Amino acid sequence: TRWTADDMLKHIAEAHAEEEFEYIMLTGDSPAHDIWLQSFDGNLYTTKVYVDMVKKYFPDKKVIFSLGNHDSFPVNSFAPPSVTDAKLSAKNWYPRLANVYDKWWGAIGSDARQSFEASGNYHFELYPGFRIVVVNSNGYIGYNFYMNLDYKDPFGTLTWLYDVLLEAERN
Repeated sequence: TRWTADDMLKHIAEAHAEEEFEYIMLTGDSPAHDIWLQSFDGNLYTTKVYVDMVKKYFPDKKVIFSLGNHDSFPVNSFAPPSVTDAKLSAKNWYPRLANVYDKWWGAIGSDARQSFEASGNYHFELYPGFRIVVVNSNGYIGYNFYMNLDYKDPFGTLTWLYDVLLEAERN
């Protein structure tokens, strides 16, 4: 699939070279869906390979990214902060993933990165009056067995989103 993705990005870059677009959105799910062959490091590596391709073909574009349900390992497993076991905790995974997206944090900001590293959620003002809000909804999908531990907003995302929208409305 690497060649297909590379060819796709190359085609988009060439076919739309004259067009002005402000940003690119990556919606996650970079790892292949062969879940029987996946691993934590393998998923991270696949995401890095894809991100590097995007950087190669669109070096000067702002990129906004979110997580897909296959980005985690095992698939659909997004541990809430109450899970502290180092092998299962997202506290190690989100910061490592944030490092993959390192080039784009400069345009997005350190507050957004800190938020992403904590929960996979972040927001920033792309330009005055236009705020981008990225919600990591993967923790709430029915296949995420961690939801059985705490089904009442275990990631604090609903409260976070409320605060973000309230702040945006005020400004």
